[in-house]
Amino acid sequence: MKMWKIYAILSLCGISLLFLNFFFSLGWTVGHVIMATLAVLRERFYSIILSQTTFSYAQYFAYLIFVIVLIALPLGVSFYVSHIINPYALFGAYFLDRFIHFGWNLFVKEEADAS
Repeated sequence: MKMWKIYAILSLCGISLLFLNFFFSLGWTVGHVIMATLAVLRERFYSIILSQTTFSYAQYFAYLIFVIVLIALPLGVSFYVSHIINPYALFGAYFLDRFIHFGWNLFVKEEADAS
């Protein structure tokens, strides 16, 4: 999976930010850890939901709430502790991850595994 290589490169960019400003680096790293966690959990959720015989709206709604909390909670907390975690770097990591993810999917065609 080539997306993991992109996650690794973005994490290395966070290490280079360490030399400029530790708080930027911490926000960048936390942002990419959250987005990588979301990618792993999204794959697991889709494999569970596609293996079931019936679609569960409650399960999907719980997943949506979980995703919103997983993304919004660290960002909200970072605004309260901005002297430790830079909220703009955290948001930048979120935004760059989504931008790369959508751009990657425009040009790469992968086979769906719906087994």
